Amino acid sequence: MTYREEPLGLGSKQGFGHYDAQFGEVIRSLDPCLGYRIERKLGWGIHSSVWLARELREDGFVALKILTTYASSLHRDSLMIEVDAPVLLMGHPNIIRALHDFTIPAKSGSNHPENEEHTSLSP
Repeated sequence: MTYREEPLGLGSKQGFGHYDAQFGEVIRSLDPCLGYRIERKLGWGIHSSVWLARELREDGFVALKILTTYASSLHRDSLMIEVDAPVLLMGHPNIIRALHDFTIPAKSGSNHPENEEHTSLSP
């Protein structure tokens, strides 16, 4: 699936590495009970894309935020607090609560080395 606004052809070496999600795709964490089916794209930014997803266990909808491989590497190296910000600001009326965070591997054939991964949040 191609999106004109996202630079899907640029990898983490160029500061990007967006996840190429497909409608109907099921994304799972290491916990086999957690799974999300991609339903619709909600938006994107330089460090992530956000998707409307159906939570398979609860059969409800969530917003699934998938960081780029570049932003995921910054978070992994403790250089980015985007994943930690919802926890740090918990209780603030303008901050939604993150339910889970997990990593998913970058898709093969994309512009990412094999060992790269995306950090995902389900608020």
